[in-house]
Amino acid sequence: MMSVCAADWAVWSAESPWPALPDDEVHVWRVALCDESGDIARGLGVLSPEERARAARFHQAADRERYVVAHLALRTVLGGYLGRAPGALRFVAAASGKPRLVKAAAAVDLRFSLAHSGQLALCAVARGREVGVDVERIGRSSDLIASVQQVLAPDEQRALERIAAPQREVAFYRLWTCKEAWLKATGEGLMRAPDSFSIGGAAEGVPRLLWVHGRPAEIDKWSLLTLDPQPGYAAALAVEGTGWRVRLIELSRLLS
Repeated sequence: MMSVCAADWAVWSAESPWPALPDDEVHVWRVALCDESGDIARGLGVLSPEERARAARFHQAADRERYVVAHLALRTVLGGYLGRAPGALRFVAAASGKPRLVKAAAAVDLRFSLAHSGQLALCAVARGREVGVDVERIGRSSDLIASVQQVLAPDEQRALERIAAPQREVAFYRLWTCKEAWLKATGEGLMRAPDSFSIGGAAEGVPRLLWVHGRPAEIDKWSLLTLDPQPGYAAALAVEGTGWRVRLIELSRLLS
C-alpha cells in the first residue's frame, strides 16, 4: 500500500446521503477543529457526562474546545452510519480501555478510532475489523532526538539515521503516527512499550509491521497505511486484516 495524499479527500455535504460502509472499506473522516458555528456550546450538550468531565480538565480553553469539536465529530460520523442522533450514542470501554459502542446502539459491528492534533482531527471507521488512526502536527516536538529515544526501537532509530537530515523530521512523524495507530488499533496504548515492536517502510509510504516482542503472529494480522491529510501534518492508519480499501471523506458539517 502507498501513502494517500491530501488531494484524495472528498467532501461530504449535509444534503448528500450518508456514505455506505462495505465490509471491505475503511472510511477516514477529516475534521477541521474550529468553532465557526457554535459547535462548542452545542457540542457540550451532546457529549456524555464523562466526556464533559474530561473536557473540563483541560487547562487551556483552546485544548478544551478542540476536544469538544473532535468528539462531536466522532458522534456525528458514527450516528450517520447508524441513523442515530449523535447525542443518543453510548460508549463503553473494553478491557483494554479502547472505547466501543454499546451493543444497543450498534445495529452493525462498527469499530472506530479518533485522533486529533493542532487544528485537525481524523475519525476512522470500519465494520467487523479493528482500526486505529493517528495524526500529528509536524514540528510539534521541540526536541526530535529526545522523542526518537522515547518512542523508537533500535532498528527504527538506525533506519531514521540513514535518512538525509532535511527529510528526517517528516520521516520521523510518519513512523511515529504508524506506531501510535497500531497501538490504538490493538487497544494496547500505554500498556505496550513503543520500543517493543518495529515498523519499517513508513518514510517511503509503504509501512509494514516488522516484529512484535513476544507475539510474532501479529505481523500477518495487520495492514498499515500512511496518510498526508494536509500540509504540515502526518497521519497513519492501522487496520486488522487485508483486502480492504480506504475512502477519505471531509466532514463539512457537525450534527446535533
